[in-house]
Amino acid sequence: MIVELTEWDQKVVDEIKTSFPQAVLEAKVQRDSRIIITVKKESILEVARYLKDKMEFDHPASVAAIDYPARKELEVIYHAWSTSKKTLLALKTTLPVAEPHLESLTSIWNGVDFHERETHEMLGVEFAGHPKLVGLLLQEDWTGPPPLRKDFKLRTTFG
Repeated sequence: MIVELTEWDQKVVDEIKTSFPQAVLEAKVQRDSRIIITVKKESILEVARYLKDKMEFDHPASVAAIDYPARKELEVIYHAWSTSKKTLLALKTTLPVAEPHLESLTSIWNGVDFHERETHEMLGVEFAGHPKLVGLLLQEDWTGPPPLRKDFKLRTTFG
């Protein structure tokens, strides 16, 4: 499938690749006005700040994570809109399941606060620097493993 790049889409991809050559693992246009950028986890804060300050990605829409047990990795995805350009960007990185630590992006986009809390609670990602990384959805006395991990086992006995 051939994707027609808008001038803006191409500019975002080119600038990110040029500005962060050691950090960017992939930068591409998924389709018109939909961009995917995959970076090394150590660079996510710096790349996100650039996207907000220089590329007009001003509205965080969501944070998600996917558990890949065969790879022993979690993929964390931030979705951010450039409201002025009407473009959605997915900023991705991977973390080892054994050490799922990532810098919080709340200092860049305050709106990721609850999304990072949910991702922490449901998949076990530790967001360093998050102002209040506490439970959000599960009961207060939850002591089990993160329930959206593929290795989560549902209890069959109670009491």
